[in-house]
Amino acid sequence: MRPTAILLSLFLPITLGQVIQGGWTAFGDSYAAGIGAGNKHASDTGDCRRRANAYPNQVQTDGSLAGGMNVEFSFQACSSAKIAEVQSQIATFRDGPEQLRGFATISVGGNDAGFSEVIEACLVRAKFGSPSCDSVIEAKTAAVKSDDMRQNLEDAYRAILDAAKAPGKMITSFRLVVTGYARFFNEETTDCNNKHISFWGLLEPNKQYLTVGRRQALNKLVTDMNEVVKAAAETVSKESEFGQVVFVPIDDLFEGHRFCEPGATEPDNKNPNTWFFLLQGRD
Repeated sequence: MRPTAILLSLFLPITLGQVIQGGWTAFGDSYAAGIGAGNKHASDTGDCRRRANAYPNQVQTDGSLAGGMNVEFSFQACSSAKIAEVQSQIATFRDGPEQLRGFATISVGGNDAGFSEVIEACLVRAKFGSPSCDSVIEAKTAAVKSDDMRQNLEDAYRAILDAAKAPGKMITSFRLVVTGYARFFNEETTDCNNKHISFWGLLEPNKQYLTVGRRQALNKLVTDMNEVVKAAAETVSKESEFGQVVFVPIDDLFEGHRFCEPGATEPDNKNPNTWFFLLQGRD
């Protein structure tokens, strides 16, 4: 994803409404880590692929937070992280300095939903013997709508709130900002109906063309995921006596910046108007 400063228009009103007690922390997966969004972030010492233009770092460097750029920031998000793996990020947060508990952001759940598997089966098909797109969408839709998905998200949000108010800590209020996901495609234009983004190009015997129906099905999975994320955030926020959990819908900000916009020629890994990146695109 290539996030831009416009995302700050959603985050800053939420975070500026509270007194930040020292600093904050960003949890999550590649949507938070910012894979594809600029140069390597200084905190990225492994395979997390944290990038300088990721939305958490844009919030940090914007200077609009109380204390400006002097606010301490812990960038924990890691590409490919699932909900269970975010628990290690939460453990670091719980055992770390109290001044990093002013508020937190999190984007997680997409890897549990199998977004990467859907992209492989329905778009890229880089692996020989990839399953059919329809079967993968059916399976992943069931996973998204399962009780386990919502329960696991709720448990992660509760764990962050619990870590923020760990025994001996002086934090008296806390806010967790939960982001949704963005749909990948403009699903109305017919410009892409005869296009595909197969890894193997002309050598791919089972090309997955970007028809309107295919794009609608892929977008629907993202919409379903957002509904579950929002419901989980609202449930935990209502029951919490310590902090708020606020859902931030980012999808509308991507209007006009998805794959298959009118006039776009897909695949095009150099299109600056597209806020997602292709497998072979530049990071």
